[in-house]
Amino acid sequence: MGVIESLKKGLEVLKGSKVLVITIFGFNFITALGMLMMIGVNPTPEKITEITSALVVLFPILILLWIFMEGGIFSAVYGQIKTKQINLNAFVGNCLKYFVRLLAINCIGGFVTVVLWFIGAFLTGLCIAMGGGNNIFFNAMGGIVLTITVILAFFIAIPLLIGQYFAVIEDGKAIESLKKGMAFTKQLFWKNVGLFIMLALILSVFSFSGNFFGALLTNTVGGWVSALFNITLNSAINGCIGVFASGTIISFLLGSLTAKTEEIEK
Repeated sequence: MGVIESLKKGLEVLKGSKVLVITIFGFNFITALGMLMMIGVNPTPEKITEITSALVVLFPILILLWIFMEGGIFSAVYGQIKTKQINLNAFVGNCLKYFVRLLAINCIGGFVTVVLWFIGAFLTGLCIAMGGGNNIFFNAMGGIVLTITVILAFFIAIPLLIGQYFAVIEDGKAIESLKKGMAFTKQLFWKNVGLFIMLALILSVFSFSGNFFGALLTNTVGGWVSALFNITLNSAINGCIGVFASGTIISFLLGSLTAKTEEIEK
């Protein structure tokens, strides 16, 4: 399946998954509202210092909750693609079923990403330090190293993300799914790169639009009205983005795997 065809399929999945969009919207809205009530609309430095320890605990919990939800979201999208129906009765069960696998994949991905960024940041700083911070050549070398780090991080993220979907659509274990993600990425490398670049561009446009309109209202009205509007708008956008991106990627995986099977049978 081609990139454009997958994006179109993702849009079809989004249109048929309103109840799932509402579910993700509800999760985002409730968590964002809770954060807003804790931090406040215009927090002072003292307030931020006061709640820092609570935020340090809260952020990992929110990340774990989102990883928990991913199993249900991916399964629901997969069901929508295969049967044109979403069985929300199985949502929590699928969240539980895939949580450990998705958590393991995310931990591996997080570790690899942190190591990569640490090495990239170290080498970038080393290049700049060698020139004393004022040498154009060494500053340029630092910029090149940083650019390479960003590109590598993007390329590494693709099989890690695809591995999460394999864990659900093929009911695979964490390491097995990561291996399949790497093999799939290698086999259709440029199609995968093109797909994720297109997704990144589309998602960036929607995110920027939401932040832009939110900023306009903040500058015009401000206070709790604009804060609640921003939460509602961003929660709705993230709900649509989550279903659209998942629908696009799963459609791409299923279409490509089907094409590969048919090619082998011939």
